Amino acid sequence: MAGKPEIVHETIRVERLFKAAPERVFAAWEDSDARRRWEPTPEDMEMDYESFDFRAGGYEKSHLKKNGEVIVSFDTWFIDIVPASRIVSAVRVISNSAAFSCMQSTIDFRPEGTGTRLVCCEQAAFMTGQSMRSAHENGWGVMLDRLEKEVDG
Repeated sequence: MAGKPEIVHETIRVERLFKAAPERVFAAWEDSDARRRWEPTPEDMEMDYESFDFRAGGYEKSHLKKNGEVIVSFDTWFIDIVPASRIVSAVRVISNSAAFSCMQSTIDFRPEGTGTRLVCCEQAAFMTGQSMRSAHENGWGVMLDRLEKEVDG
């Protein structure tokens, strides 16, 4: 269709080994206060949760704000959650009142020794016509660094 950018598809996979057991790492995902501490948010912005319903079938609405103005909104549907085992979700990112991207994300909590190997796989569609792969890989890296500080101390 003329005038509309093509969709760019990407698969992003990152892994991280944590000292903490799967139950501890999972707990940091399901606790809204913990998530506010470790989810990456740019210094001059804040994440506002309009709803937080972390359960299979649950829906979460959040907004990234700068000076009180919504910059980006996120709609997250939790498809499947098995405590200390996996989280499967679908996310729609909205910018300027239009879908910017959508993703299916799988977070896999694998016991490894006394710790956890976290395997994160994201299948993304970017409606901008541009690859956002490196930005998403960077985002996952920052997020997992902060999660590591949260759970491994």
